[in-house]
Amino acid sequence: MWPNRDHSIVYTTQWFNNKLTTIKQKTGKLVSNVQVGDSPSHVMTLPDTDDITVAINGENDIVIIPAGTTKVNYALLIQNHGQAPGNPHGRWISADGKRIITPNINTHDAGFYDVEDGKIVARTATGEGQPGAHPIAIGMLAGFQQGIRGQFAASQRQRHGWRGQLYQEHQSDRTLQSDYR
Repeated sequence: MWPNRDHSIVYTTQWFNNKLTTIKQKTGKLVSNVQVGDSPSHVMTLPDTDDITVAINGENDIVIIPAGTTKVNYALLIQNHGQAPGNPHGRWISADGKRIITPNINTHDAGFYDVEDGKIVARTATGEGQPGAHPIAIGMLAGFQQGIRGQFAASQRQRHGWRGQLYQEHQSDRTLQSDYR
């Protein structure tokens, strides 16, 4: 699932079907079901335009739907002619919206694609050649440095009071408090 820029709409894929579902966030009302391709695995919007991108696992491409419309504008192919189909899964978009990166489960690699010209920039092997190594999800954060982590922790303390403090104290050992009395 992924929201549009103002969080008024939530998008979700129907992985075992061929549709992208659009839902009003405040009411939960169905807005549309749009046919996008076989086995749409994940959805995200481009940060600069709010255009919708959907990884089509069953057709080996990423489709782009312009914001505010319900028709696929174009498909970004994730392999060149003659390459094995990658079956893109949980991909990510760069902060500037110029690159899409996919984990390609069938070819055991990560694909880097230029959104503007639709070209494949690179396909990098993952899993160090281990049999059965399947990349399944990718995440990218721009500028995630100690200062930003500190700002996040401070905002959590301010937002959640002592619960945020507990979060920060237990973050290093990955212990989560289940009872916040």
